[in-house]
Amino acid sequence: MGSFTSFTSFDYQQIVIVPVIASFTTDGHITPIYVRIGGDPYKVDSFWIKSNFNKQLEFHCQIIDHGCLKPLLLTYYKNEDVWAIPK
Repeated sequence: MGSFTSFTSFDYQQIVIVPVIASFTTDGHITPIYVRIGGDPYKVDSFWIKSNFNKQLEFHCQIIDHGCLKPLLLTYYKNEDVWAIPK
């Protein structure tokens, strides 16, 4: 994954940046479809969104892991166009 310079104040040491395949509509709706964690792809089965004041969207997801649903907090940082999960 490439590197970039951020001019924001949040701490990258508490998160892991992950690749996500998502759908972005012209109305501004974002739908995460797949996330890759540790080299393994996971399908997002369902989610609900919580907006934060810092131009962040928290996606409270259910992902499919070997046929089982597991919770995952996936955060989208709008200013950096970056997806992350907690460490």
